[in-house]
This record gives sequence, C-alpha cells and structure tokens, in this order.
Amino acid sequence: MVSGATVANGFPQPPKALEDVVVFAPVGGNSGLLTTFAWALLRGRGMRVVEAHLVLNQHGKDYLHKELLAPGRGLDLLHDAVGGDVLPRAGIHATFMDDVPEGSDVAAIELAYADAAVRAAVDAVASAGTRRLVFGLLGGRSRSMTVMATVLPQALARPNDVVFDLRVVPQEAQVPGEFYFPEQPPVTLPGRRDTTVSSDEVRVDVVDVLLPRLRGLRAGPLPATYADLLDEGQQNIDAVTPPSLAVDLRTRDGQVRIDGEVVDMPPAQRIVLASLMEARRCGIDWLPPPADENDLQHPLVAVARRTRWVREAKQRSKALKVLAGDPSSSSSMDSLEMFEALTYLRSKLAIRLRKFAGSEPRLQCVVPVRRRMEQHDVQWGWRLPATNVELIEDEVGSTASEKA
Repeated sequence: MVSGATVANGFPQPPKALEDVVVFAPVGGNSGLLTTFAWALLRGRGMRVVEAHLVLNQHGKDYLHKELLAPGRGLDLLHDAVGGDVLPRAGIHATFMDDVPEGSDVAAIELAYADAAVRAAVDAVASAGTRRLVFGLLGGRSRSMTVMATVLPQALARPNDVVFDLRVVPQEAQVPGEFYFPEQPPVTLPGRRDTTVSSDEVRVDVVDVLLPRLRGLRAGPLPATYADLLDEGQQNIDAVTPPSLAVDLRTRDGQVRIDGEVVDMPPAQRIVLASLMEARRCGIDWLPPPADENDLQHPLVAVARRTRWVREAKQRSKALKVLAGDPSSSSSMDSLEMFEALTYLRSKLAIRLRKFAGSEPRLQCVVPVRRRMEQHDVQWGWRLPATNVELIEDEVGSTASEKA
C-alpha cells in the first residue's frame, strides 16, 4: 500500500515515463474520491490520469463543486502536490443520473444511476481511443450499486483496459471534504475505535479486480441503457450456450426434447441417443461399438439392458434386442452384421439431429460426430456437455430420472 508514513523522504516518486490513462468512475456523491484514485494511480502504478468520466447521483452536483472543483478543494490540492498535468480540470466530465419522482423506491433510483453509468462508460470508451481505460470501483453505499459498476467493465472493457478497487485504510478516515490523499496538507481524521489518525498516515491502494471480458460477444452499437446492456448480454450468452437435452426411456413412445421442443424420433434411435448421453455422463469422449451383447459395461448395452421395452416383440431393431439380452432373439448376429446395423442407426440419428439443428451454431453440439479408427471400428463422439443432458428412465433403472 502507498502511505505517507512509510515512505522515506516524503512520498514514492512515480517512474519518469508515465502512462497517460482515462478513468471511468461511478462515485455517487463523493466526487472527492477521484483525487484519491488519481493520486494512488500516479504514486502506486505510474499512471497519469489525463481524463476522467464521473457518474454522480442526484446530490452529486453540489458535492462536485464543493468537494472537488471549488478553489482550494480536492483538485487544487492534488495539483499543488503532484502538478496540474494530473487530472486537468478540463479533462473532468460528469454525468448525472436523471431525476426520479419524489418517493420513488430504491430500485428505481438505482436503475436511473445505472443508466447514467452506462452513458458515461460508453463515452469513456469512445474518448479513450488507443489509451488505456481504467475502470475505478470507488463509490456506492449499497452492494447492488457495486455490482452494477462491475457489470460495465465486463461488458465494455477492451483487452488492455483494467479494473481497480480503491482501498483506504482506515475506512473511518475517508471523510468527504476532509481527506483526499495522504500528500495533502495534514489534517486530523477519525480512526478506529474512537482514535484519530493524521491524513499523512492513511494508507491508500488500488487493487486489481479480475473480471471476465464479454465484449468479444458483442455485436452492433454500444448500449444506451442498463436494461439494454443486460438484454444484449443475455442474448449473446444464450447464443453460445449449449442447449438442454432430455430423453425419456420409460415407455416406447417417450419423447426427446431439445430446449423443451419435442423432436420426433423412432424408439431405436432414441436408445442410441441415450447411449451417447450415458457415455458422456461416464466421461467417455469417443464411443466404439460394443464387442458383443456380453459387453455389459458398454453404454449402449447397459442402456438397452435396463430399458424393458427394447425386448418387446414390436421392437424392430434386431441388433438392439440382441444387445438387450432378449432370449427370443437370435444371437447369431456376427460382429460385421452388428457393426453395420448399429452404424445405420447412428447415421440415421445424426441425420435427424442435423436436420433439427439446421444452421444454428449453438445447436450443432447435439449432432453426433464420428471418426474411423479401423475398418470395423468407427467411434462416435458428442460435444454436448454432460451437465446439459437428462436421461429419464424407469424406476427399475439404476439412474432413474437422474440428471447428469
């Protein structure tokens, strides 16, 4: 942490080559925090704030002048300490939340503030150009407003932009209009447990906040409101989220549903699909054909054995009846005949699912893919995550109604 009390000969000097950055900071009503942040970036990170985009609540306009811009206040103190090229007055841009009707609930007030934050963040991104944009987490008395502030860099930050959380210790010393940064003329401030602390003893730091970057999912113009930001973000996430798949094996006429939509599928193909689901749940990436009907650990044999209707007389797939251990079925199928029968079923299944998926990218993972190893060894794989499949079986089955 950067502290006036722990650095010899005054305060740490920034490197000779400073990086010019643009800051985006929702500060609520405490605009004086901007000087704290700019000082910490300079002394601790070698960053010179040349432009700042603030977001202020309905009380922020008065505080902006009283705490930051008025003669002798925060901005003048900062310039006296580190020079006028850090946070120049002309580089400060304030965005105020729209007025809300008197008596509005907290949710309406916070949404108006979030909308203002979106407008300011979009302006900051555009203005930054090739310079790095620093997203600052500085103000906000409620956790929900802090969450809103972290959503913006996730949606809008470019690869080289950064997110910093401002830390002031002790927190009690963070008195608006009195404490700005440790290098200001000393003042006495409240400390912990009814003690006092000198302003030059206050520790200030900026801490890296690592967040997922979702800007690469965006397409089209930047959002205008917080609701637009959320809607667009959810649509972009949904567009790359694998679908859910449920297969009901409890009866011969059970359904297959992809994202809740029924997919017409013959019973034999449904068993083959269930075997791929079983393989995925068992961590098998590529499923070879079963050696024979006695290969009880093979997912296709296991599913066929525990699905009672597979052995019914009206089940037309001889291969599945053999694998299910149907005593009335001829067991004279040789390995080539079994291979060809199962290959036919899997190919038909792939064609059916490919037709359902069409050209929609997120649905392609439901289509089985194959790779040929040897002449009679074609392995089938599946890209749908195990967490997205549900195999619904008769209670006699060992995985009845179990969701992976």
